[in-house]
Amino acid sequence: MPAATDYRMPATPNACVVCGRPYDLSRQSFRFRRRSIDLPVCASCWKRHEAARMLVRIAVALAAFAAVGGIAAGVLSGHAEPVIAGALTAAVFAAPSIVLFRRRRPKLVAGEGIVLDIPKHGRVRVG
Repeated sequence: MPAATDYRMPATPNACVVCGRPYDLSRQSFRFRRRSIDLPVCASCWKRHEAARMLVRIAVALAAFAAVGGIAAGVLSGHAEPVIAGALTAAVFAAPSIVLFRRRRPKLVAGEGIVLDIPKHGRVRVG
């Protein structure tokens, strides 16, 4: 009888790690906890992931511009309102895009190593 801590997880299935579809797959690199792991992803999920990644880059650039502009306007005017407005504008740009990006990634579950929750296949340890 195996020990209580010795549990086995299935190997990575031949299915998309984001949606669970078993066709139109390619191996793409995802970063988890400072590690890069190649995982099978369908073409549509990968396009959505790449679009979300580009959206985050644009949103973070706009957020940085808004924050710096707010700080500059606050220094020039001598008031705190432009700084607050710049910070709120930065949050409005960055937060939704980061949430969208996280939804387009494989679902990471707490556990030893890197454990993903793959739709239709359950939890799988990949690293």
